[in-house]
Amino acid sequence: MKSLLVALILMSQSQAFALTDQEAADLGMTPVESLEKIQKGQSFDPSIDNLITKAGVVVVVDKSIRTSHRPSGQTATVYVDGHYYSEYDISSGTEELKETTSGRKYVATTPVGIYRPIRAYKDYMSRTFLSAPMTWAVFFNGGIATHATTRGAYAKLGHRASGGCIRMKLEEAEEVNQLIVSRGEANMNTVDQSEVIDGAMLKRVLYINRDKFPTVDRMTGKFLQEQMWTYDSLVVVIGG
Repeated sequence: MKSLLVALILMSQSQAFALTDQEAADLGMTPVESLEKIQKGQSFDPSIDNLITKAGVVVVVDKSIRTSHRPSGQTATVYVDGHYYSEYDISSGTEELKETTSGRKYVATTPVGIYRPIRAYKDYMSRTFLSAPMTWAVFFNGGIATHATTRGAYAKLGHRASGGCIRMKLEEAEEVNQLIVSRGEANMNTVDQSEVIDGAMLKRVLYINRDKFPTVDRMTGKFLQEQMWTYDSLVVVIGG
């Protein structure tokens, strides 16, 4: 719990502590130079009606600030087999700029786009912030994942609060995780990748039932010829 508290403090105080590049990456932050023009203040709002028919499970994350004009801001809406399933309050990246000890600049952003899940875990703990839980994590863009947040951070859901990941309530993160994992090979086997680092148990249990599906163009959702090990699912990050 001590290491988790450290991680949360790092995110709540913009420049109170200097982050290393590895710590910034583990928080899900994105190097400034890798951001595309569409991510710099512009909104990304593709046709959701078209996208929800492209995969068995589609999770649409609206990273916009929630307002009376955009009540869907800071929510994740889940569609199963083209039909509405549920909607959850989330916390996406704060959009704050931070400079690491190397002088490199990072943004605590959740980059917009259309993604295939990369890896899904039953249990996941941060390597840098030992014992910081990211339970039910589904990584879809580098170090950025949907995952459960701590109960103490539930009050922040519906508001931007993370380094880039999509934070959710525990039972909702589990539901999203299991919906996605169910769209791989039928046998939902896991492999225990847990290890002890500096005397602390780093618990990681990875689902290994992925299957091959076409990659997608990040901005259009068009299926490409190249295939990847993933699930019949998409994570779509919209808004600005």
